[in-house]
Amino acid sequence: MGRGLTIKHILAIALVFRIMILYPVFGDVSLTIHNDTPSYLDVAINIINGNGYSHCITSPYFFDSIRTPLYPLFLSLFFGLFTNGHLWVVFAQIIFDLGTVFLIYKIGDKLFTNKIGLIAAFFYALCSHGVTYAGLLIPECLYTFLLTTLIYALVIKRESSILLLVVVSTMLCYLRPISMYALVLFIPYVLLYGEKRRNIWVPLLTLILLLPWMFLMQNKTGHFTFTSIASYNVSATYANALRADIT
Repeated sequence: MGRGLTIKHILAIALVFRIMILYPVFGDVSLTIHNDTPSYLDVAINIINGNGYSHCITSPYFFDSIRTPLYPLFLSLFFGLFTNGHLWVVFAQIIFDLGTVFLIYKIGDKLFTNKIGLIAAFFYALCSHGVTYAGLLIPECLYTFLLTTLIYALVIKRESSILLLVVVSTMLCYLRPISMYALVLFIPYVLLYGEKRRNIWVPLLTLILLLPWMFLMQNKTGHFTFTSIASYNVSATYANALRADIT
């Protein structure tokens, strides 16, 4: 790293890099659409229009049991307030991605040295893969920020961080249900770090905060579960595209 380079410089570099890469998006919002985008955006639009939590584009608006609510609600916030919601979502995700850069720096600085933190932040600042996701209407960018926040909360190990741990772990589950498996990882963490009385509450409280959605699923679908994504036939959805790519 160059002499005198600070996290402020790296954040500025990250911002300029993201604006350069994502500049075409601001002229063509169709570039923000990913294969998974409609399954989130359609739910968000129905929420805004008062049609309930549904991905259906026409009546009857059946309850969507696949997508958990955080990202559709995130989208509905911007599409409900602004006519050009696509661009505002991208702008917000750029801010979250800059937050990820900063948190990576803080984690590296805390665990190793300030220089290591700066190097790690610099590499992520120029990560084209992360920038690409920031320009798409899918939850990956927000998920990366929340997951990095969770790691940071684990690293600082302050008494006040338990609330942050519970809130972020709950948000991760409501954003991507696969995060529920991460709750199991708290068990060895509790045993290794020796703060058993404090940390054992994190997975327990998170599970309690997931129950309202599970009860809603029970009411709407008859199944006491968090999502029906496990029954979604992924192979049938992507096999044709995969075969087309191969042939």
